[in-house]
Amino acid sequence: MKITDYKDFAACLKSGCHLFLLYGDNDFYKRKAYQEIILSTVGKDPSDFSLLRFDDQNMDVEAIHNGCITAPFLCEKKCVCVVDLPFAQLSDKDAQLLSDTIEDLPEFTTLIFYCISDDFDIKKPKTKKIADKISKFGCEAFLSNKTQKNGTQGFVLQRVKDLGCTISRPNASRIAEKANGDFEIMDHEIEKLCAYKPGGEIESDDIDALFSLYLASTVFELTKCIFSGDYEGAFQRLNRLKMQKEEPIAVLGELSAAFLDYYRALVGRNAGKTADDIKNDFGYRSTMGFRVDNAYRAAYQYRDLYLQKCILMIKQADLELKSGSTDKYLVLEQLITQIFLAKEVKRS
Repeated sequence: MKITDYKDFAACLKSGCHLFLLYGDNDFYKRKAYQEIILSTVGKDPSDFSLLRFDDQNMDVEAIHNGCITAPFLCEKKCVCVVDLPFAQLSDKDAQLLSDTIEDLPEFTTLIFYCISDDFDIKKPKTKKIADKISKFGCEAFLSNKTQKNGTQGFVLQRVKDLGCTISRPNASRIAEKANGDFEIMDHEIEKLCAYKPGGEIESDDIDALFSLYLASTVFELTKCIFSGDYEGAFQRLNRLKMQKEEPIAVLGELSAAFLDYYRALVGRNAGKTADDIKNDFGYRSTMGFRVDNAYRAAYQYRDLYLQKCILMIKQADLELKSGSTDKYLVLEQLITQIFLAKEVKRS
């Protein structure tokens, strides 16, 4: 079975499946799935006999095979975890042995292939052949940010519900935006908010009071202030970044990315493109899609000349920051002031 959503994985695990391949770019759900399989198989405190782990320190296919077929000692079941096995680099002999192991896996063994590395490529012939065999006899779980059915808002709503609290859809979206679509950050902040208001409703004031400050989310808010004409709000966010001692070059990098979002949205809109077209054309991750959506809704208010001018000012500020000869936050303050002053080219 091949699945692409964590809910389907949970159902697969519950059905008694004991063979898994976990890969994809959603590290949060991959790790969660990995931990759930181990917990389901050998409990919270597995022994050295019930949990065997193979990684780059002891990656040997014959040892993996023997670990799988040897009956468990002092326990009913065992879990064999294989981390980042280089499927594509296996010899034909090892690939065949691995295939045989998958096909004849004993009922007392749960076998997990856990792919953490970014260079895992399912399309390589030898990798695909093994993955297809796993899919036939077990569960091939492709857990990607793009394939989670409920998206980031749905994740927040469900996680808050799981922890016994409630939250409105707008506030769920707010958490997703503040976390910049990062599942790890969302999960951490939701746990903190629910601990603060056990059994209660998570409201906007709670989010403002407790949500940790992250560079990308704060710059995102700074950009929203700029485009909404909120001069005071923009400088409040900039001062917050300064108090956090964020590196000015990193701040400028995030600000540059935000203006590029708006410029792409405006040019794409003028060319008859949809927001989804723009996301696909420029390879946006699904968790970052809200940035394009926001820019697409607001971009019609601006001329491309204004956005081009802002991008050129950002480029000049980047050169000044990298020269190292001046107060770097002063450069950012001057840049934001210049951007506000350039708004006379904004459409009426």
